[in-house]
Amino acid sequence: MARLVAIPMGLLGCGVLFFLCISVSAIGLFLQSLSVLTGETVVAEVIMSPIQTDAQGDYIDIEFTPYIYQSALSEIFNPATEEDLQTLGQAQEYRIYGDTVGIEGPFIKLHDGLLFLNYSNIYKITLIEGEYRLPENRGQGEGTEVIINGGYDASWWDFNSGEATPPYSNVVERFTFEGAREPGFRGTGKKKYEIVATFDTLTWNLVANIAN
Repeated sequence: MARLVAIPMGLLGCGVLFFLCISVSAIGLFLQSLSVLTGETVVAEVIMSPIQTDAQGDYIDIEFTPYIYQSALSEIFNPATEEDLQTLGQAQEYRIYGDTVGIEGPFIKLHDGLLFLNYSNIYKITLIEGEYRLPENRGQGEGTEVIINGGYDASWWDFNSGEATPPYSNVVERFTFEGAREPGFRGTGKKKYEIVATFDTLTWNLVANIAN
């Protein structure tokens, strides 16, 4: 006849508690990983007008509103000037010659393990650039370049030259001059975009079409 083995309630309770702790930890790690991989930080807003043409060629009028010029760690080592800080949240109007607009800057992508530990990538918005990229405009020449937020200061170039060697390589996966470009459009109305810092780049998100 089989014997029943009694399991002390205290031992059973410890087992259940251990299982719950492991489950909660696993869920927390999953949510943290999801947040790191999908999180976006809005750094600027761009309102783009349709492509127009004058004697110099195609151009795009934009309203550029910066919210964050650079990441927190970058700010520690390269503080923004008082002039730059005063422009945060203020719309700035630019006429950009070209049929495509880029918002760019240096971007330091940390190793994934550091991001999961809640460290953040390092970036700085430094350039608004116009380019002629449409097939009908190839060979038209250079577009507009507007240096903002102090441009590429010497510290970024020094970092770039040493990224493949310790101690930089211990924490940095790659160093690039990052930034997406958005083609202009013809017609009427305007388009509103958010410039966002993601897990590994800077990119544009279309948020609204604005009628005249």
